[in-house]
Amino acid sequence: RALGAGAPPPQPRSFHGVSVPLGPAVIFSPCFAPCMSALARKLGSPQRLSVSRKSALLVTGRHIRIDELRLDGSLEISVADGASLHIRSLVVQNEGWRFEDLSPTVLEDDRCPEVLQMRGYTLRREQARQVAVTTPGHHEMDHGELVLVSRTAVSFCDGAADLTDEAPPQTSSAAPRGDGGRLSFGGALEGQTPPPARAAWCSSALSLQPGAELRVPLVLPVPSLVRYEVQLLDASRSSLGLQPSLVLSLQPSRGEAVLPPTLLDTAAGSPPPGTIHVPGSGIFHLVLQNTSLLREATVSAAVTHRPAEGGPSAEEEEEEKRAEAVERAAELAVLRQQDEALAASEKELSQRLWEVQETRRRQAAMMELVQRDLATLQGRGEGEAAMGPLRTANAP
Repeated sequence: RALGAGAPPPQPRSFHGVSVPLGPAVIFSPCFAPCMSALARKLGSPQRLSVSRKSALLVTGRHIRIDELRLDGSLEISVADGASLHIRSLVVQNEGWRFEDLSPTVLEDDRCPEVLQMRGYTLRREQARQVAVTTPGHHEMDHGELVLVSRTAVSFCDGAADLTDEAPPQTSSAAPRGDGGRLSFGGALEGQTPPPARAAWCSSALSLQPGAELRVPLVLPVPSLVRYEVQLLDASRSSLGLQPSLVLSLQPSRGEAVLPPTLLDTAAGSPPPGTIHVPGSGIFHLVLQNTSLLREATVSAAVTHRPAEGGPSAEEEEEEKRAEAVERAAELAVLRQQDEALAASEKELSQRLWEVQETRRRQAAMMELVQRDLATLQGRGEGEAAMGPLRTANAP
């Protein structure tokens, strides 16, 4: 609204006795617009942007520009690293999301989560339009239609610029396609001394602020296997059991991503380790990003790479077996927790079913008793009605 966009002013609303000003819910990630001056560069014509009072807008991604947007509902926009999005015109209208008060009965229930008891409301996600760009390159959206314009992403931070201008040009030493799998899509390797075929990087503890990312450079002289391992430390776990959201990708300095941005599974704690096959040589970056808007992520991480041909050494095979055993043990622990939760639910449902059946038995007994009393009363009334004329005829 300060830049000229159309947005209604907030209105006071009370949740659980606390009055708050409530208007359109608009969230810009720090990587998209950390300040007003950066936001002004990302909005082509703020006067052509409008959001209704019930709207919710979430924007995540570094290289995004919005020229015209008319929103009456909910819209989520996410653009991965190595990609850019130019929204020329977009109209979105749906049921959206709404903030719904929780009744005193729900708030006083022991099964109500503590975070909802503190808020006094819940967010009902009825409908939402999602625009997710995961493929590297420059994309444009006009009248709601998304198309890939070029394989080269564009920066909207300080004017349009090729994001790969800094990448070294391909040299004649780069092997073409069809030479046994050595593809130079990672960028040309320059220098007289070839890089080592095997390397390792690790950190025992590092912190990623909301929206921050860690980039581990990898110089691969031959097709390689890249192994990664990420462990969440205790500092990342909140008292409410919430986990930070971590996204992993393997980006070359030129070309398409070997591993597109992938959400790591942190629901059960630390995500399992993994291996990425890189079919060519070049310069790459393994990117770990904390996409949480509020939570800081504290992790330990390790990255290794070795040639894909020739097979692993005995130590590496043993390490892979140990890692697989740890992964299987973690998976088994999760399955056991789920089974215990299902057993507890089954017990609770069985108890509830018994209570319902017992109540119905009592109701049936009471209905039978009332029916007997009613039949007795009706029979007595009919008898008295039949005896009435006889009494009248025998009267003196």
